Amino acid sequence: MKKLIFLAFVLLNVVCAKANNETSQATMFTEVFSSCVLSANADIDEALEAEYKEVYQKAYDLVEEWKDFPGMADRKDFKNLKTYVALYAPEKVTDESKMNTAITTLKTRTEKFEALLDSLYNVKTSIIDPTAGVDPNFHIYLCFGQSNMQGSAPIEAVDKEYVDPRFVMMAAVDMTTSKRTAGNWYTAYPPLCRQDTYLTPLDYFGRDMVANLPEEIKVGVINVAVGGASIKLFDQELTASQIESAQDWFKNWCKPYDNDPYK
Repeated sequence: MKKLIFLAFVLLNVVCAKANNETSQATMFTEVFSSCVLSANADIDEALEAEYKEVYQKAYDLVEEWKDFPGMADRKDFKNLKTYVALYAPEKVTDESKMNTAITTLKTRTEKFEALLDSLYNVKTSIIDPTAGVDPNFHIYLCFGQSNMQGSAPIEAVDKEYVDPRFVMMAAVDMTTSKRTAGNWYTAYPPLCRQDTYLTPLDYFGRDMVANLPEEIKVGVINVAVGGASIKLFDQELTASQIESAQDWFKNWCKPYDNDPYK
């Protein structure tokens, strides 16, 4: 790198000596120095660089998403991730050795932070026993709908604060981001519909219900909603025809339900 920079200064003198009066020395320096830096990074393996960018972006996005969440700044795993995101920012990772170290470290810190999130928000609830018989103290609401039920309000930090474990949701679809599996019950942290959806009316419906019901009562919601859907989508005999004749964006929303929201 030092040799390349030295070469740039030498080349700068030669070029500037021949430059006409319309080209400033500052402009010539910028052009030559930029070429020099690009040449210095040209030897970095493209696949390695692509992996670094992907790993760094994921870690960066997690920090941005959770930095304003109440109490998160004091969590060790969050502080570590934030520190290493700053330490291994793109402008500081200039060679393959640093890039390899950055990938390994950021992956490890990201996994630890995601484990923290799992322990706080995405673990299966233990208050629901799927093998037990009918529980008269477990009130379940089937929630069908369109865009309002699907959710449109952004999920903010306050919406991820403590949720009473008596308020639960059954994942109607797999949610890979929040590591929820269809058919299982989870404490009802948002999102409640699909992994790419927003805050729904159910979020605070359930919270208010358990806050005002006797302590032995649990509230469960199962959200199956597709924006723009007709009630016919939830008719067993009409579901297939409704999806078949729909636009692509609508079909994409139905895919997580295996193209059968009724089922």
